[in-house]
Amino acid sequence: MRDLEVAVSVRGGRTRITVRENLGPLIGAVYGGIGGGMGGGGFGPIMGIFAGAFHVSGATLGLIIPVWLAVTFATARTVFRRSTGRRAKEVANLAERLAALARELVPRPAALASPQRPPTAEGRRVPEVPKG
Repeated sequence: MRDLEVAVSVRGGRTRITVRENLGPLIGAVYGGIGGGMGGGGFGPIMGIFAGAFHVSGATLGLIIPVWLAVTFATARTVFRRSTGRRAKEVANLAERLAALARELVPRPAALASPQRPPTAEGRRVPEVPKG
């Protein structure tokens, strides 16, 4: 489930629509899932393959560990970047649809005419008083 926040504010006759998404759950799912599953869960089989099948010794196995963790982090980072890019497009699309709906529902204000003085009881306008 996604955690979106939509805020609509109006100031000075202008409407502002802000859409935000909390990416905390996505970060936990991607880095936790890939880091735990691939990094931790895949670490045992990788070590077994290199030690058993390739007969790699202790010093070389010491080099494999940081390489495997770097590959795991790079994979998680790539998945996270693609996921956030897709989500950013979806949120931008939502904001644009909300803006179109606001334009459709909220009437445009008429241009304000210069204020005129009300007519007097005799129907004449009161003359302007010079400022100063």
